[in-house]
Formats: sequence, C-alpha cells, structure tokens
Amino acid sequence: MTQNRRIILNIISTYGRSLYSLACGIFTIRWVLAALGTVDYGLYGVVGGLTGFVTFISFILQGATSRFYAYSIGEARKEGARPDAVLQCRKWFNTSVCIHFISSLVLFGGGYFVGVWAITDFLDIPSERVVDCLWVFRFSCLACAISMMSVPYYGMYIAKQFIAELTLYGVGTTTFNAIVAYYMFTHPSVWLRSYSGLICFSSVVPQFLIVMRATYIFPECKIDLRYWFSFKRFAELANYAGWNFIGALGRMLQTQGTAVLINKYFGARINAGFALANTINNQCQSLVTALRTAFIPAITTLCGAGEKAKMDRMAIVACKFSTVLAMFFVIPISMELRQILDWWLLTPPPAAVELCWCIMAAHIIENVGLGHSLAICAEGRVAKYQILSGGIRVLILPLAWCLVALGGGVCWVGITIVALMGAYTCTRAFLAKSLVGMQVMGWLRAVVIPTTCVAVLTFLAGSIPIFCFQASIFRVMITGIVCELAFIPLVWIVVLTDEERTLIVSRFPVLQFMRVAHG
Repeated sequence: MTQNRRIILNIISTYGRSLYSLACGIFTIRWVLAALGTVDYGLYGVVGGLTGFVTFISFILQGATSRFYAYSIGEARKEGARPDAVLQCRKWFNTSVCIHFISSLVLFGGGYFVGVWAITDFLDIPSERVVDCLWVFRFSCLACAISMMSVPYYGMYIAKQFIAELTLYGVGTTTFNAIVAYYMFTHPSVWLRSYSGLICFSSVVPQFLIVMRATYIFPECKIDLRYWFSFKRFAELANYAGWNFIGALGRMLQTQGTAVLINKYFGARINAGFALANTINNQCQSLVTALRTAFIPAITTLCGAGEKAKMDRMAIVACKFSTVLAMFFVIPISMELRQILDWWLLTPPPAAVELCWCIMAAHIIENVGLGHSLAICAEGRVAKYQILSGGIRVLILPLAWCLVALGGGVCWVGITIVALMGAYTCTRAFLAKSLVGMQVMGWLRAVVIPTTCVAVLTFLAGSIPIFCFQASIFRVMITGIVCELAFIPLVWIVVLTDEERTLIVSRFPVLQFMRVAHG
C-alpha cells in the first residue's frame, strides 16, 4: 500500500471512529452527568485528573518511542542503509520497554501517597465522598499503570501506520462505556466508585489485546534482555522525552492544574462545568487527533529518509486539515451552545457555556499550527521549541491563579487559556522557521488567512437563522445546516489548493461535480 493510500485509510478509519465516539458521547455525557449528579461528576473529573501527571509522562514517552521507531524505518529507505532495520527497531523497542517498566514503578510508588494526601487533606471534597474518591483514584492509577506499560507496543502500531486496526479497539471501548452510562442512567444509585471501576476495566482490556496482537504481528516487538540497558539509546530517548516534558507539563497544567484551581476557589459544582467543557472539547478534538495520528509517522518517516521538501508540504497540509476539521464542528456548536446544553442536559452546570466557548476557541487556535509541532518533533531538535513554546503553556496556571486570586471570576481562567494559546501558536510558527525551515509567510497565506476568512463568513451565514427565528431545537438544526452549507464550499474554494482538490477527487469520485463547479 502506498503512503498516500495508507494515510487516507488511517484518516478515514480514525475519523469514522471519532464520529462514532462523538455520536455516543452526545448521549453518554448526559447519562453520566444525570447518574452521578453535578457534585460527583465534578469530583470524578478533579480526582481522576490527579493521575494526569502519569498520563502526560506516558504521553511524552509514547511520542518519543513512536518517533524513534518511525525515524529508524525512514532511515532504512535511504540508499545504502543498513540491512538490519528490524534489529535496530527491536533494540529501540526493548529500550522503551525497560524505560516504561521502571518509570511506572517509580511514578506510582511515590505518586500514590501524594494523591491520597491531596484527596484527604487538600482538595475540597465532602466528607461522605472521601472514601469513594480514594477508590476513583486507585482505579485511575491502575488504568494508567497498565496503559503506560503498553506504550512500547502501541507506539509500534503508530510507527508502522497500522492505525486503522487501533480504531477497532477504540470503537469497542466507546461502545462499552456507552452501555455502562445507559445502565447507570436507568438504574439510579450512588455510582461514583462503581463507575470508575468499570471505566478502568474498559481501559485495561484493550491494552492487553494491543500487547498480544503487536507481539504476534510485529517482529520488532520481541523481548530481549540484552537490549534493555543500552546507555546510548536510553540517553537519546530520555533527552528527546525530557525536553518534551516542558510542553507536556504546560498541557497538564492547562487541564488538571486549572481543575484544582477551580475546585479551590469555586467548588465542585463549577468543577462540573469545567469538566463538561473539557469533555465536549475532547469529543471535538478526537477528530483532529485522528488526523494527527495519521500524519505523525508519515512526517517522521519522510524526515528520517531526508525528504525535507515533502515533509514541509505535508506539515502545512496537517495545519490546514486540522484547523478545518476543528472548525467543522466547533463553529455550529458554539453558535447555539447555550440552547444545545439546555436541551441536552436540562440543567447545565454553572459557567459551562462560557468555559466551553473559551476552551473550544483555544482548541482551534492550537490546531492552526499543528503541522509545525509535527515537523519540529520529527526533526528531533526540540530543546529550544519546548523551552519557549512549552514555557508559555506553563504560564497558564500561575497567570489564571493570580487573576482569580485578585477577584476575577471563573471565566478569566478560560480567557487566560485562549490568550496564551495564541502566543503558543505564534511561537511555534517562528520556531519552525528557525529549526526546520518552514516559512511563516507561506503558513499565513496557506492556512491562517484562508481559514480565518472561512470562519468569519461561516459565522455570518450562521447568524441569519439566529436573528430570524426564536430560540428552539428547530433553530439549532437550521443554524447547523446553514453553517455547514456555507462552510464546506468555502473550504473547497478558499482553503484547498488545486493539487489538494485533485487528490481528494481522485480518492472520492462522487466529488467530481465539485471540481467541475469550481472550474
């Protein structure tokens, strides 16, 4: 299978999985919120988030592992490359297994007691919910530990671009979670502890399947203790992952740190609004994650093969497509968000609408420069990038904390995230020029200006039904239809190039009429 065909297959499969998850999430979130109640839903978000540190460490190591796998595969394409490509990748695999095994023991050995202290003595948790919250934390720790030790196997799927197969596990997990949520909704009880256990189960089982399947189909995934303790490979992977730590720390502080901030100043009810905003954003972001997952190994492999011009073009396409996918759902949802939440949840958590607006805006801004991150990480020179751009993200929590401490409302947390995300995106663009030679003006002309024009025109078109009709579900539907009827042709004409239109039409012949119309 050619690289373009594999990328398209991966995007279609993960995009379909994401749409399925989005459709299930519409009902699942409502059922879970109704079954747990506002307070328990907020507690689940903040307590489950205490394992965010381990999650983001695992995320860093997964990215580093996949990068070195894919880079070694790309090097094998070069003329005169060593014939032992499988052996080199197997060495990286065993080094990764060693690192993840040791890291999981260290993190959970020390972090567990910190989490217990936070629940019992630091967070604002009702006394009758402390025991349940401790069980939520324990189940979260177990799920994170299993997930972390399966990262070397998961990373091989990504590097080999077997992403379509991973979507099957995701569909199974989503289906199980939806069934659990519906059962909770139809059988009222105190579900906080049981719900966390069931979610842990739905997370652990696919990880075991991924490990067994990877061991069977990938010759690189063979345990060999001779390659576990290689100082050179350990140093390279640790150096790459260590610099990525700063950027991931900013991401963690943006989500879990602000959740703790909101809990301390505004209580569990407002936590529910913030958790809901992040959940909705995660559903929208899953579509972009599908595209990101498909592009990462392809860009890294091109970098390893020395094909920099192709890598730069693919990075710009990643910026463009990720922004378009984000706006496709965010624009119509944001325009009728208040009506959607009132209809969907009946009684939305306090400040949910305002926080959703801010987090979705930050989501679009971040994806405008997605390709810059992928290109820089593929190149491997990430020190300056993570210090500058990651450092900006780290500032989100202290700046938001200062604004709230000075008397600002919870919306100032969201505004801070949006403002610093804009600074983060601009920083990435200039660093990509410095580190990998991507032109800022080319990015502005190809991505920023066209997508901004499309967003403005779509908002104007979507405003027509809002001014013409009374607030109702009918108006929500009409607004969504008008937005998409304006958005899709605008993207086709304004954002896509002739080459991209030709590629899309060649893969999807039913779109031939659009090409003719444009001509």
